[in-house]
Amino acid sequence: MNQNGIMEDRYTMLAAWFAQHFSEEKIISSSGSTLRLAYKQQPGSKGVVLIVNGRIEYIEKYLELLRDLQELGLSTWIYDHCGQGGSERMLEDRQKGHIESFSTYVNDLGIVVDYVNQKNQAVPIFIVSHSMGGTISTLYCANNPGKVKRLILESPMFSIRTGTSIPQCIIRFIAMVFKRFGGGARYVPTTGPFNPDQNFAGNPLTSDKNRFEFNLNLMTRLKQVAMGGPTYSWLYEAYKAMAQAKKTAKHISCPVLFLAGSDDSVVRLKAIRAFSSLCPNYQYKEYAGARHELYMERDQIRDQVMAQTKEFLKPS
Repeated sequence: MNQNGIMEDRYTMLAAWFAQHFSEEKIISSSGSTLRLAYKQQPGSKGVVLIVNGRIEYIEKYLELLRDLQELGLSTWIYDHCGQGGSERMLEDRQKGHIESFSTYVNDLGIVVDYVNQKNQAVPIFIVSHSMGGTISTLYCANNPGKVKRLILESPMFSIRTGTSIPQCIIRFIAMVFKRFGGGARYVPTTGPFNPDQNFAGNPLTSDKNRFEFNLNLMTRLKQVAMGGPTYSWLYEAYKAMAQAKKTAKHISCPVLFLAGSDDSVVRLKAIRAFSSLCPNYQYKEYAGARHELYMERDQIRDQVMAQTKEFLKPS
């Protein structure tokens, strides 16, 4: 069987498992648009795992993680951020990663948390977040103490690498100017619509070729979730949100597990380390040779990440 056939079988298997065990709903976001969410309720569960994913991501990308978390016996929830995946898009051009304010993401997480509580009679909620989802989750937890029992920040976005020598303050200023003078919905330079012809070599996300190609194939297959680069508005609001998040470390009252890859070229490890050291109750784990998407890494790394994740989330 060729590689495409293997990926087809893998997706068919995961999709069938997901359809059998998960329910889907649409709820209203803080902006008045619709959010797509999916969940598996576990009878007698002692808690809920809520996955808060990153920019450009969507529910189907996390089917492997959802499956692997089942042994914890916790109910499992996940949703697509507004403007992403199967949730309502912000612009007519569905490919653009756009937001007017990161507060929309944070408020939406609050709506989802309240909905989860309503459906689960206030059992503890454990958040597992990735990248942009880490920024969102940090801001939410800092402003809503007691709502989340435990928090995992995997490759959290506290400072981004832009791939250019231009100082971050200049990039932020340029993004602000474009947003304020009518260009906020334009793609950031060097980005554009989703490119299905990406090469594994040199990619910043994972050192696992099979998972890289599977995720690329998945976005090509599921055309409704395909998404390209960010807009100037998203970039400016991301800078604002990261600056706000950095001030909140001491306000995160729940236990926090930081997971990072030594070879991450998307976010800055220095910012993650600095933030973690200011949290009242934290653990920090860095994986040698890992890139940005730890839950999509090769098994040698991913197995360790999953073991750490399950130990941290294990119901007491």
